[in-house]
Amino acid sequence: MKPNRREVRGARREVRDARYRAFFDPSFILHPSSFSGAPSFVLLCVLSLFCVSCHSSSTDRYGHLLTAGVQRTTLSNGLTLLTKEVPGAPVTSVWIYYRVGSRDDPEGEKGMAHLVEHMTFKGTRRFGPGQLHEILAEYGADANAGTSRDYTDYHETLPNRAVPIALKMEADRMRNCLMDPVQLEREKGVVLSELETEAEDPRRQLEKAVHDTAFILHPYRFPVIGFPDQIRSITRRALYAFYRAYYVPNNAVLVVVGDFSARELRRQAQEDFAKIPSGRVPPRPAVVEPPQGHAKRVVIEAPTALPQVEIAYHTPSVAERDHIVIGVIDYLLASGPSSRLVNDLVDRGVILQAAAYERGFADPGLTEIMATIPAHQSAAAAEAAIDHETDRLCGYRVTKQELAKAIHQDIADFVFRDESVTG
Repeated sequence: MKPNRREVRGARREVRDARYRAFFDPSFILHPSSFSGAPSFVLLCVLSLFCVSCHSSSTDRYGHLLTAGVQRTTLSNGLTLLTKEVPGAPVTSVWIYYRVGSRDDPEGEKGMAHLVEHMTFKGTRRFGPGQLHEILAEYGADANAGTSRDYTDYHETLPNRAVPIALKMEADRMRNCLMDPVQLEREKGVVLSELETEAEDPRRQLEKAVHDTAFILHPYRFPVIGFPDQIRSITRRALYAFYRAYYVPNNAVLVVVGDFSARELRRQAQEDFAKIPSGRVPPRPAVVEPPQGHAKRVVIEAPTALPQVEIAYHTPSVAERDHIVIGVIDYLLASGPSSRLVNDLVDRGVILQAAAYERGFADPGLTEIMATIPAHQSAAAAEAAIDHETDRLCGYRVTKQELAKAIHQDIADFVFRDESVTG
């Protein structure tokens, strides 16, 4: 029996918390900043200084949820295995994370990590191109992959009886991808088509401009997907060398959550992965952004029905305690009808909609406020209104009731994530 869509969706959250524990080490401090402003038919962002630093005791009270029931095992080749038994769950979620993302792309070959992810579906010694999808489809599995700036992940959420198949597939992917030259040229075409689509999307253009402006030294400034000319120049030899360097067990975390015996799953993982040798993973150089002492502004001119504004703040790494605080601030600003931007600015017609989210990078990254401005509204007025709300937060002008509500919302979302098997 295939799992239904609701079960698959509901199975998507637990592993994210285990991933953070396994991947990210605390080491950085807070250097906040912001983007804002937008004239008609122009996308605009501004970077200015903004400081936030506080702690919530609630993070300590609920922090145990990150590790409740999670068992950690390290195989002899360095593979980290995290398991959590969820008795009665209709499906099991299998995720594998590699500590390689766009930040690790070689100079002049931006987009390499993303292209490798594409190519891992294009044939191994055991499975032909597309065969992985075909096998998983027979079980009604929800499967996908993604490349971020810090890591690459692959996941399958599928019936419990199919877990051994998922483990064998991921072990095969780790070691035996062929990177066939003909398939590579085809997949380059797919990625180049994605780039063309992004070039026609004003929102994506704005996002790229924000990162390129916010970061001076850190490779976070480069788009995950890369650049057309550099993608075209990537050779099969370079791609395969990159794959073999990073796709090794001591650079990976395997996370499995569902209704299974942890002891039996460890035995299966040992059988499938232990024979894969560890590797010498290229070290990640420590990159620290220089302090930003002045506002930065970038304008993107693009055809768009309504002006857009992005306000981004330099924020701590996901391992820092202040990362939790930033999440609460996002709730205060733009989560729900009672949030600052919605209750005040949207209701008054200063902006049409707003959203705020923190990206959660391994190094200090960005939290971003997105807003759409009505055509009749002054961009300067919208920018000033948003800045006013952030200034109020800087001055700690938040009532106890407002803060308690935001914290409870954040905790509730955290608890609900803990009730499903997929992140």
